[in-house]
Amino acid sequence: MHDTRLEDQLRSALRADADGLPFTITADELERRLALRRRDRAGRRVGLLAAGVAAIAVGSMVALSSGLLAPPNVAVAPSPQPTVSATPTPPTGTFPGGLAPIQGHPEGTTIDGVAPTFYERGKTHSFTIPGSRTTAARIWIDCRGPGSVRVEFPAEAFDAPCDGRVEPEAFDGPISSEDQEIVVAPTAYIAYTILVETIPLPTELPAVDALTEPAQVEGRSPNAMPDWDAPAVLVTTVVGTIQPGPFAEVKFVCLGPGTIEIALREPGAQLADPSISSMTIQCHGQPDGMTTSIGEQGPLDVIVSTSPAVAWKLAAAGVGAGPSPAPTD
Repeated sequence: MHDTRLEDQLRSALRADADGLPFTITADELERRLALRRRDRAGRRVGLLAAGVAAIAVGSMVALSSGLLAPPNVAVAPSPQPTVSATPTPPTGTFPGGLAPIQGHPEGTTIDGVAPTFYERGKTHSFTIPGSRTTAARIWIDCRGPGSVRVEFPAEAFDAPCDGRVEPEAFDGPISSEDQEIVVAPTAYIAYTILVETIPLPTELPAVDALTEPAQVEGRSPNAMPDWDAPAVLVTTVVGTIQPGPFAEVKFVCLGPGTIEIALREPGAQLADPSISSMTIQCHGQPDGMTTSIGEQGPLDVIVSTSPAVAWKLAAAGVGAGPSPAPTD
């Protein structure tokens, strides 16, 4: 049960006491105290924020110095270093395919070459031979494998088979007062090496090598030494006729800008007819020769075809029955 009379009496008593107390706080004083209270709260918030930032900064520095915040290890490729090409040196030791550097002519002058190496598809080698009337070009080839090496001079080309080869082979270029370009082209997968040199020419035409039997035919060019002013034409001369035995032997030497062909033909045969035997060489002043098995063949003409600029000598004979002389390549 709610007693309203008691409540009314208590309220009247409190009001009477309050009326007796002095009221000294004005409205302006209340507004001033409210402003001070708000300013104090804002200052406390700013102070707390600054303290938090400082704490974070200090913690970060400590973490970095101790390695706690170090970045993960990342593999970085080293920057490429410049390479220095060393000056090539002559090869030593074991070479491709069992090859070794070629030893050329004892009096030759090395112009260029290729150390023992392996075939590369499409790769060729070009060499320039200085023009000279006192030296001649010689190209040495040694190779191993199921292929060959092609040597291309300005006016002719040769192929050097590699399969079964056991020693270097020399190819002589023409004598020329002008520079010559020579191209060497390996084929197939082979190992090879090349030596390019010039060899000195004799200062006079040497004598021919001795025949096995007395000479039946001898001959020589009108000029004793190369005639560099002679026209560049081909002249064919019938030197004489031999009476062959089972073999015919021809020894000769030539010197000058060009080649010489030595041929054995039946008397009266046309130049277009095939010869019984023939041989063509560059005229470097090196005595050479050929021996041909004739069998029951009758007399044969000995024929020389060369330029009038070339100086040459020749001797020929038939070789009778008995041990056959060793063929001369």
